[in-house]
Amino acid sequence: MGRITIFTMDNSPNCIRTKRELKDRGIPFLEISLTKHPNKRNDMLSLSDKLTVPQMFINSAYVGGLSQTLKVLKSWERAGSNPHEVYESLVAAASDPTDPRLQPSTDPPIVSLPPPPREMKVISIPSGKEGHPNQKMMSVLEMTELLKTIIPRKDLRYNLTSYRKSFRGSDFVDGLMKHFQIKREEAVDFAGKLQKDHQILHHVCKDHDFKDTRSLYFRLQCDQTPLVLNSYRIWTERVDPDAMSLLRRLKKQLGKILKTHTDADGKVNYKEAANHVDFPAFEEAVCELQAVDFENMEYNLKLAFSINLYN
Repeated sequence: MGRITIFTMDNSPNCIRTKRELKDRGIPFLEISLTKHPNKRNDMLSLSDKLTVPQMFINSAYVGGLSQTLKVLKSWERAGSNPHEVYESLVAAASDPTDPRLQPSTDPPIVSLPPPPREMKVISIPSGKEGHPNQKMMSVLEMTELLKTIIPRKDLRYNLTSYRKSFRGSDFVDGLMKHFQIKREEAVDFAGKLQKDHQILHHVCKDHDFKDTRSLYFRLQCDQTPLVLNSYRIWTERVDPDAMSLLRRLKKQLGKILKTHTDADGKVNYKEAANHVDFPAFEEAVCELQAVDFENMEYNLKLAFSINLYN
């Protein structure tokens, strides 16, 4: 008998909604998970010429993604019939698709291995006044998030150029002194370490060391331009040698965040997701991609990595 086949990925809001729309109407389908069987991605690409998911097929006929699937279902409902009955007469009554690309994978599902141990880089915190409850050590993530709250960042102009989310060197020192309750010379020394040792801040044109002055503008690494996702920090820690396993972990991490901000129609509120308490940790984690040796990847791995990264 005929069937509906859907190529999906775990935690994809559009895939989740597509499957729910079919289930709510009592319409069965065969799911081919590209998360569990990434070897089927080339089959999906050759059949649909699309990189995104979901991709749905009715028997051997290509339908498309979520919006095209909804159009088909609504057309079945407009006909005045029960969608399940339409499925039985138009789809199930036909022959099974014979194209091997529409068949489930016979390989065992991919199991993500735990990441290699990470020796997190830490930052020594100025001691401050006696009795001040400072932490002695902080991670790059913790320090970045702290600086975002204690340092006023605004668009500063120099001649005809505007530097977004920047601050003057002297204002940065003032913020460190107030928060950590340290002397000015200690704050200047700590700011220099944040720039040179940890690369958390930079001169806006990256051509000056930190100075306690109003005439030089600086910016946190997480605010650097151009605005790309994996620029939250400069990655200097260990790198997972299994690039595909790294991508799967990042997708799972992001999927958990997006799931909490996805409505009943499968629409994601990305602004709210960006403010999720776990989003900064994802922003940092994705910076590990900076150190992936893409250039020396074998061709098929490079292709699979690129497609997965795109999705």
